[in-house]
Amino acid sequence: MSKKYVDLSHTIRSGELTYKGLPAPIICDFFSREESRAFYENGTTFQIGKIEMVGNTGTYIDCPFHRYEDGD
Repeated sequence: MSKKYVDLSHTIRSGELTYKGLPAPIICDFFSREESRAFYENGTTFQIGKIEMVGNTGTYIDCPFHRYEDGD
């Protein structure tokens, strides 16, 4: 018998309502390319993103601990 894997992932968008009463995810720049110009040589830039969300945004990334106290 072969195993079957099902991909349950989906796109998470900043501000998207996930579950009533829980905060929406925030996806933004922590450090933008424009801000990085001041710290590095000409032509060198980078971006550092920031993602803030509760553990069960979309799919339950914190399972099985979400449901079971002794879960991993």
